[in-house]
Amino acid sequence: METKLIKANENLKEDAGKVSVERGPLMYCAEWKDNDGKAANIVMPLNANFTTEFKSDELNGVEILKTTAPVIEINAEGTSITTVNKPVTLIPYYAWANRGEGEMMIWFPSAIKDVDILTRDALGETSKLK
Repeated sequence: METKLIKANENLKEDAGKVSVERGPLMYCAEWKDNDGKAANIVMPLNANFTTEFKSDELNGVEILKTTAPVIEINAEGTSITTVNKPVTLIPYYAWANRGEGEMMIWFPSAIKDVDILTRDALGETSKLK
C-alpha cells in the first residue's frame, strides 16, 4: 500500500499548514512511547519517505511506519531550541492509547512558521520562576 501525506484544509485554523500520514485506508499517528517520550515536537516535511515494518509483538501485531524527520529539542535549561533529524515511528491511529498515558499526534506541521512558547507542561503544571 502507498503511504502519503494528506494536507489539512487551510480553512481549519488549528490544522492549517499541517499534514497527516495515510497508508491505504489507515491514518497513522505518533505516540510518545515510540518517540523519546514526546510526539508534539515532530515536524513532518512534505518530502518525507517512509518504510514499513510489521511488529508481531506490539499491539497484537501492527504495521508501523518509520521515517527520519526534524524533531524540536529544548536544552536542559529551557532557554533555547534546535531541530535534530531523528528516527520517527508512527502506528495506526486505531491502536493508540494502549501503552500508557502520553502525547499523541495525528496532524504534524510540515514546516516551522513560528514558535509558541508554553510555560506549562502536558499536565498543566506551571513552570516555577525562581
